Amino acid sequence: MLQYTVFITGANRGLGLEFVRQYASDNWRVLASCRSLVHAKELQHLAQHFENVTLIQLDINNQIQLHQLADKFSDVNIDLLINTAGIHPEDEDLGNISIDTMKQAFVTNAIAPLKLSETFLDNVSRSHLKTIVSISNRKGSIADNNQGENYSFRVSKAALNMVMKNLAVDLKPKNIKVFSVHPGSLKIESQGQNNILSPEQSVSNIRSLLHRLTERETGNFFDSQGAKVEW
Repeated sequence: MLQYTVFITGANRGLGLEFVRQYASDNWRVLASCRSLVHAKELQHLAQHFENVTLIQLDINNQIQLHQLADKFSDVNIDLLINTAGIHPEDEDLGNISIDTMKQAFVTNAIAPLKLSETFLDNVSRSHLKTIVSISNRKGSIADNNQGENYSFRVSKAALNMVMKNLAVDLKPKNIKVFSVHPGSLKIESQGQNNILSPEQSVSNIRSLLHRLTERETGNFFDSQGAKVEW
């Protein structure tokens, strides 16, 4: 029986941790990365429970680590690459925007997923499923922005969406599918919003969505229920 392989960043908490749990439970080979394994107690527990989970210490902004990792896993086919790692800076009031915060958000939320995808492009292209996914956010939609604020987060996620659209165009000849996904409003960050999802529900929805999507939908931005999100 074919065993698929998934590479997950930001695997120590939230959606990343839940992706690890669900894919490991379904007997996928799971490459689970985070910046600090020492503090990733729940992830360590999953790795002890599932032999098919491999833990990887990776700062997604560290190009040296990325190159070393590419060499280490050069012979591994990656069916699904999930860019989950990211940062969500605190709300910023107009007139009090931090350039350093905006730079950090842009590098982590947009450039890092691009470089990770670039680094493991050969691994993905040799695989069976050939899929790259980035966890974006509806706040990165220009058309859907009616509230303002959150400059660093909104700008970085809008940039991520362009990165993923660009990758989809460039990688279409290789039959690699590329998607941006809004996970929905999660209980851990909802602050009283409606239609709240648990990480378990969100990840389950996203997995079902990815199972349905084909090469015809590559380059699109979806919510976890499968509805297209406006750019």
